[in-house]
Amino acid sequence: MKKLFITLCIATLSSVAFAQTIDFGVKGGLNLSNQTLSGAGQSIYSKNLSGFNVGGIMDLGFSDFSIQPGIFFTTKGYESTPIPITGNQTYGGGVKTKLNYIQIPVNLLYHIHIVPGLKFYLGGGPYLGYGVSGSISGDGESDDIHFSKTTDGFSYKNPDFGVNFIAGFEIKKTILLDASYGLGLSNITYSPTATMHNRVLGISVGYMF
Repeated sequence: MKKLFITLCIATLSSVAFAQTIDFGVKGGLNLSNQTLSGAGQSIYSKNLSGFNVGGIMDLGFSDFSIQPGIFFTTKGYESTPIPITGNQTYGGGVKTKLNYIQIPVNLLYHIHIVPGLKFYLGGGPYLGYGVSGSISGDGESDDIHFSKTTDGFSYKNPDFGVNFIAGFEIKKTILLDASYGLGLSNITYSPTATMHNRVLGISVGYMF
């Protein structure tokens, strides 16, 4: 995946000279994130954590296709729920794990003309995210999350990489309304007996200059 991302970035830079149109814009919106945990009989009892994404994009247009790289500040993580034991008994309380990333997606989009001034687009591509900060909180207490291996506190691996899937509408070549899903492929836990991946559903609004 890392090699694919680097190859696509190089191809994107090479395509600038051949693009029929080059446009810039800004996007932002709501994130609903979660995480999967597997291995050694472990699991996460969780629900989606609300967050946000904000950043800028460049759109390189080629007839009905475009290549759209960007750079975003985006939140990930999850909110745990009490673990059921028996009957009405539960173990543990709600804990929020918040992760903040600088993320670079490179999406390949196909555009479908619906009516004059309205296009539908869909596509996807790889992303690379670098964790910059994070926190875990619950029961009135909070601790920082580190993106390096440490015995002092909570640790996550860097970087996070995966695949984006995206679909939306472009209105009058100016307004973007879309939904995306980020499928994390990198194992972000240091545990030797488990694997953990990020999952993010995003709903965004954009403006093209």
